[in-house]
Amino acid sequence: MKLRTAVYLCFLVASIPVFLILTSREEIDLFGNIAQLTGLLFAGFSFLQVWEQAGEPKVKRAGFLIAVGMAIWAVGQIMVTYSELLLQQSPYGTVSSNFFVIGNLLCLAAVLSLVKHSFKAVAGKPIRRNYILQASILAFLLFVAVIRLDWSLLTDPDRKLVWKILDLLYPLFDVAILGLTLYLVRIARLRKDNNAIKGYALFCLAFLSIGLADVVALDVDFENTLYRAADMIYFSAYFLIAFSAYFLAHTTPET
Repeated sequence: MKLRTAVYLCFLVASIPVFLILTSREEIDLFGNIAQLTGLLFAGFSFLQVWEQAGEPKVKRAGFLIAVGMAIWAVGQIMVTYSELLLQQSPYGTVSSNFFVIGNLLCLAAVLSLVKHSFKAVAGKPIRRNYILQASILAFLLFVAVIRLDWSLLTDPDRKLVWKILDLLYPLFDVAILGLTLYLVRIARLRKDNNAIKGYALFCLAFLSIGLADVVALDVDFENTLYRAADMIYFSAYFLIAFSAYFLAHTTPET
């Protein structure tokens, strides 16, 4: 945990002079991509520890799925680096996007398996139903809010079809994982498992950050500084995923 925190703080502190002093877009892109790739590697290795150390079998299997998802995202990030630094163009809608979609699917599958397994931890069906309903309403409202922000892009006849598909897919993944993880936070509170509460809360915060970055970078010109600033949100989110793994690896088995 100390190493993860130290590396993250180093990148966070270094990002200040990078964005304030450097004038070369290529240098800023290089820093942003290295930070994101490092965060993804830490997230992947951290969830491998969940797979190895967690006391609950379902958490172990979910940890493995997320670890593979982070590894796939890392491959996609390498392709993003290639597009931004060598091709000098936005990677949105290129082959790299396939890797991020697959990684999201694995993360969603992992969280769904945890939600399914957690049902037995809730004593009463009405409580479980209320938790699911509240999380679903929140996810739905967030998704509607994102769609309203993206509506002009989704209805733009000149926008590529693959971009429109990703415009819908990315926020759908973000809010679905966020809503499901929020449900897991509520269940962990019922169980009074502090490590699970911290782990799921950090994972939830990570996907909230990713969702924010997706909205920020969605229709920003590749040459714009704001496009590069979104890298700070992304690498912070990846380190949050790594931090969440530390606590999930120490969760107690359900009785």
